[in-house]
Amino acid sequence: MRSRSNHETAASLRGARVLLLEDDFLILVELEMLLADAGAEVIACGAINEAIQALNQSRDVHAAVLDIRIGRETSALVAEALRRRGIGHVFYTGQIDPIRDVGTDALVISKPAKPGEIIKAVAALLEGACLPRG
Repeated sequence: MRSRSNHETAASLRGARVLLLEDDFLILVELEMLLADAGAEVIACGAINEAIQALNQSRDVHAAVLDIRIGRETSALVAEALRRRGIGHVFYTGQIDPIRDVGTDALVISKPAKPGEIIKAVAALLEGACLPRG
């Protein structure tokens, strides 16, 4: 991911709660900051079980950004839990091969990507979501 500009991270995600699953700590922090700068409340998770627990504890997740490969596993369980709840997600990954294991038609954004591309993808997921006003 490249450096952020104010134009790319305009507050287009205001009011959204976004689940983030990424096992690389530096990328996790960078994505968390990017999404928060765009107005989202971010639920950042570094492991699959942590993401599932966060989903079970929060009924107000509006969208998600998932890495496909988390350690030796894929994020398929999280993607399926999101699908069952009707929550849109995108994959942000450097590994395209495991996408077959996940079995989804979700958008795949290849690492590294421009910050605006990630924000735009999440904003598109939110178009049909009911966000709190305020």
